[in-house]
Amino acid sequence: MINKVTLVAALLLFLLGMISIGISCNVPVSNTSSKTSDAVQSPGAQSPASPPPAAQSEQTADQLCQTGKTVYATACVKCHGSFEQPGPRHPLIGPGVNLSKYATARGLLEFMRTTMPPSAPDSLPSQSYLQVLACLLLENKYVLPGAILSPDQLDNIGLAR
Repeated sequence: MINKVTLVAALLLFLLGMISIGISCNVPVSNTSSKTSDAVQSPGAQSPASPPPAAQSEQTADQLCQTGKTVYATACVKCHGSFEQPGPRHPLIGPGVNLSKYATARGLLEFMRTTMPPSAPDSLPSQSYLQVLACLLLENKYVLPGAILSPDQLDNIGLAR
């Protein structure tokens, strides 16, 4: 068990390091090179319309949650428990969980960012908070796996039940 926890912690530190130096693991290398090669092969031709920059970075709830589970396991599980086993304080997943006091997903995200982890609020990268939020919304069935989650859409996700 200790080896598994150590491995997860090391993986999280590696990912956070990658994020902090600006390397994104979910942008395919061929994406950049194909744009360059298209421009070189046919300088006068119009390329297919690219989505605006914000749309290119949008991810689905399940994509965000894939990394969010690692962040949760490292930063949240001690107090809140795992997705399968509620923790000693404030379980966040399951039928008895009521997130309505936060009104919207943005309200919950702001609460998480300004108070979590208790020993160092707002110490995680912004993307990590969004990734954990995606897991909470998915696991508590506030959103579907394929739902696009971007910071500008969080006010539209109500948490009332």
